[in-house]
Amino acid sequence: MRTSYGKEVACPRCKNTNVETVPFLYRSLKSKEAGKKILTEESLVTAISGLKPRQKERLLQKLTPPPEPSKTIPAKAIALMAFLISWIMTSAILADRIGEKKYFILLTAVSFIIVVPFFMILRFIIRDLLREVARYRKIKAVWNKQYFCRDCQDVFIPKDKL
Repeated sequence: MRTSYGKEVACPRCKNTNVETVPFLYRSLKSKEAGKKILTEESLVTAISGLKPRQKERLLQKLTPPPEPSKTIPAKAIALMAFLISWIMTSAILADRIGEKKYFILLTAVSFIIVVPFFMILRFIIRDLLREVARYRKIKAVWNKQYFCRDCQDVFIPKDKL
């Protein structure tokens, strides 16, 4: 197989050039060779079609991309906190009953007790999520560089792509 810049890619194990990119082969297997006569060369179509279902399943598991990060930002907690803060800020009726100075002190104390820990936890969650996303992008970039040898079924990254 030729790369986009014209170099021939060969398997380092068996030195054969009968290779395909892992992402392309994975998508082809996952889609059950949809559009195979338009998008692929005939040798790949016959090689994939000739595999038994169990072999296709094992090959699909071998070529599966890395899983995406499963962590999410807690939207319900953010909405609840926004509601609490808006309720605290707009409860001016309480200011009339206890006095403006006491109301200001109470508002400040409640805000620090509720809001500061919430935002600290949220900050840690977002930082952890960003770290996971960066890690996933690195792993996915490596997966995108991989090739699969159709002869010896080795998965490799060409030396010029490392």
